Amino acid sequence: MNFYQIKSTLEIKGKESKVFLPNEIFGDLQGYITKGTHVAYAYSYYYLTHFLYRNCKYLNTEVFLDGNVIKQVLGYSESNRTMNYITKKGGLLDEIGYTESTKIIPLAWELKEIEGLTFTMSSDMPKEMLQPIPKMFFLKKPLKAFERTILKHNVETNTIEEVETQGTFYDVSNTHSVDFNVFMYCMGNEALGTTGFYLYSWLKHKHDIFRDGYSVSYEKLSAETGLPKRTMIKYLNALKGYNMISFKFNQDYYVINMTEGERMATTYYANSYSNFYEVPKPFKKMMVISNKEYLESKKNEVKVSMEQLPF
Repeated sequence: MNFYQIKSTLEIKGKESKVFLPNEIFGDLQGYITKGTHVAYAYSYYYLTHFLYRNCKYLNTEVFLDGNVIKQVLGYSESNRTMNYITKKGGLLDEIGYTESTKIIPLAWELKEIEGLTFTMSSDMPKEMLQPIPKMFFLKKPLKAFERTILKHNVETNTIEEVETQGTFYDVSNTHSVDFNVFMYCMGNEALGTTGFYLYSWLKHKHDIFRDGYSVSYEKLSAETGLPKRTMIKYLNALKGYNMISFKFNQDYYVINMTEGERMATTYYANSYSNFYEVPKPFKKMMVISNKEYLESKKNEVKVSMEQLPF
């Protein structure tokens, strides 16, 4: 599906509530999934199911949003079973407490003064008032949206403790949010897809924390995201080409044999959806020089004596 097909299928009107995901999702998924591209799919799938549940889309669209439609939205064919172990009933996301497979469907939501966000569920309605629901249908309830367990440092005992707290539907502390337009943009572009969306979301999450930009090396970014270095660089370049991210080099050129102490990490900034390009454009790349050229440049640096200083 392209951007507009996704928008039409999900009947996006621009008034849908934002998605806030728990920051711990990155580490949690990497703790259970070994392949980085599968982590990216699981992240994108959870993001989408969170959005669909929060905005009560399942029975409020012309197309019935079953598992096959969700696969198509994520850029996969109905027959592709590669990621089924993650999303099936009783699959990995269910096992680790991120989702629950259920037949009970949210029909409408309301913000109440005391209770806060509440949902009218299909179980609250007489069956004859609902459209027929296929026997095999189930949806994913995003459990972390209702209740979370987060790690907190106990200063008195100097220990890390697990603390039960409200989910992301009710408390957006320690969360990150990505515009749904960004999701549709990535899913509708084969050069980006779930891996591009996941990498952008990670950098957006980091840019939210480091307001002056997130400085990180290729090696560290690969380790943090769980994406193999070559895969990570491929999608990082795609994000740059579509102006989804901006970046600043903190050294003049790249030298293969440059010592770690001399090498400066690049700083990255996540751009907003309105700044994205429709087609990719060339972007500035760091000049590569040989170790010999680098050593020569160091020799030729201007040396100033103490006597020449103006103070």
